[in-house]
Amino acid sequence: MKISARFRKPGLTKEVHCYCDRRLTCTKCKPRAKPRAPLWSFTSGNPMQRIHIDIVAPFPRSRRGNRYILTVYSFTNRAEVFAMSKQRASTSAQVLVSNWICRFGVPDSIHSDNGRNFESKTFSEMCPLLSINKTRTSAYHPEGNSQVENLHKTLRRMLKARVEDNPATWDEHLDFCVMAYRSSVHSSTGHNPFELMFGREMRIPLDVMVGVAEDNDCSYTDFVTVELHKLHST
Repeated sequence: MKISARFRKPGLTKEVHCYCDRRLTCTKCKPRAKPRAPLWSFTSGNPMQRIHIDIVAPFPRSRRGNRYILTVYSFTNRAEVFAMSKQRASTSAQVLVSNWICRFGVPDSIHSDNGRNFESKTFSEMCPLLSINKTRTSAYHPEGNSQVENLHKTLRRMLKARVEDNPATWDEHLDFCVMAYRSSVHSSTGHNPFELMFGREMRIPLDVMVGVAEDNDCSYTDFVTVELHKLHST
């Protein structure tokens, strides 16, 4: 604008732009738009085929010495969370194997952000050993792990509401918060994660308080037939 206000010449604006583009200093100072990685959809054929993992941190040190939460998120929006005192790669791997893989089996793939503990030698050795395909979010598209990021926001809100007066007890309330999350309808599916995982509604403390009865008179064959029908309709 300063040049155009002082000079008159046909094609002046284009000439100035070309000149500035050739100047190294000007080029360095220009704000550059970060490239976006190409997007693709993650697909899963069953609830435990692909899992997303991340760490929520930091929290106030609890009375039990915990400061971090390892979160594991699956196809059905089911969440598993584990309080940890350290966020070392070895600790995360041990918790994942003991509390997830030994309970639900080995997933085909594990997706995470670019955190050092998930890109560590420990994980790079563990995944090939179990034939797990390890994937990660792009540096230019961190939203690729948005499922667990949304879970983190929900957990923080729930924990804040429960432990506002005594934050050092947050890990003592963690399981109850996750229970509420698993039994709540998810907007993306129209079902709650527990129902998608087990084919039935979770029996929550409220059901016990109001005396909701369950029909237990059922053979194994009838049970399987009914559950398969539920899963199919879901």
